[in-house]
Amino acid sequence: MPNSSVFYSFPYVFVFLITFFLTIPIVRYDKVELNMKLLFLFFIYFVFIGLRGYIFTDWKVYTILFDQTPRLFFDNFADIQDFLNSNFEKGFGLYNVLLKTIAPNWFIYQAISFSVDFVLLYKFFERYIPKYILLGFLFFYIFDGLIIEINLLRNSKAIIIFLLSLKFIDNKNIFKYFLMILLATMFHVTSVIFFPLYFLLNKKINKKIILFLFFIGNFIFLFKIRWVTNILVGMLGFIDGRLASLIEGYTKSEMWSSSYGITIGYIERTFSFILIYIFKDKLLKLDNRNNIFINIAYLYFFSFLFFSEMSIFTDRIPILFSSSYWILYPQIYSLITKKNKYLFIFCLLLYGVLKLFVGTKTILCVYDNVINLTYDKMERIKMNKKYLDYIGVKL
Repeated sequence: MPNSSVFYSFPYVFVFLITFFLTIPIVRYDKVELNMKLLFLFFIYFVFIGLRGYIFTDWKVYTILFDQTPRLFFDNFADIQDFLNSNFEKGFGLYNVLLKTIAPNWFIYQAISFSVDFVLLYKFFERYIPKYILLGFLFFYIFDGLIIEINLLRNSKAIIIFLLSLKFIDNKNIFKYFLMILLATMFHVTSVIFFPLYFLLNKKINKKIILFLFFIGNFIFLFKIRWVTNILVGMLGFIDGRLASLIEGYTKSEMWSSSYGITIGYIERTFSFILIYIFKDKLLKLDNRNNIFINIAYLYFFSFLFFSEMSIFTDRIPILFSSSYWILYPQIYSLITKKNKYLFIFCLLLYGVLKLFVGTKTILCVYDNVINLTYDKMERIKMNKKYLDYIGVKL
């Protein structure tokens, strides 16, 4: 099999098209019709995502972890305690123990885990975009939702917990918000970044400051100014041990090298920034809670612009904030004129197909489903190694 081919992308594009035509035309469905469409959407996503085979990359780590996971009532307490004290976060470890007790098969585990995420996302969309839930799921699929659900099993739970915690920013309940984020950190440690956001996300930041940061970020990005690397290298003289080794590895390894470049993604993010910046006042007038998602969107854009010198940052930080697209774009659609709605829908279709063709064309993404599993674990490991050798990554 070739290492890269547009044919690998066809299943992903096909599911996008099903979601697209299920959503379009966007009308105000009655409750019964909306529920029928949502049930059909769940069925499509459940079969495609929930019943997936060994696709993308992180399945290898998570299947090993799943095999090591003990079960309540079947394994002794000491084994469970030792497992929970392993390298993974305790919340995720306990989640695995509970789910494996119910579903001792890896593929059933995946299916249940996805179903839980879908229901929680539905509750999130119902709170913020009740008229555009289907469109929210469409943007979820295009903008990082697919990779979050398939590859980032810990992050997916942490991100969804964060999204559900946003209502406590609305209600100004810092105690409950911090409890939720504490829970999120028990699924993925990167969630610590959400703690200080309680004090930021509800602030109405001056548009001139945002514009200034946008220009500074573009200057750093376009002229490839390596400010983060210089700070990290400077820290090496004051620290030692494992942290020093990690910093040295990240700053020198080609695997985590810069992700600069005028790419389709850069053009899209620049366009999205301008669009959200222009529509900010209308979005706030439509729903004052949108201020939270506008600020999340700015964090998404700035994390790319300011930290692109090391791909470890752009691989892990922006994905925490891509949820802003799932909420803001459906509402921007509601604010534009009928003529522009047709252009919006056309651009969404075109960009969605293009993004999926570009993002899922490698051998790592060759689709497989448990209903008719084509490639077993060993075959997938060989395929993944072949591709990593091809791009020159040594593990």
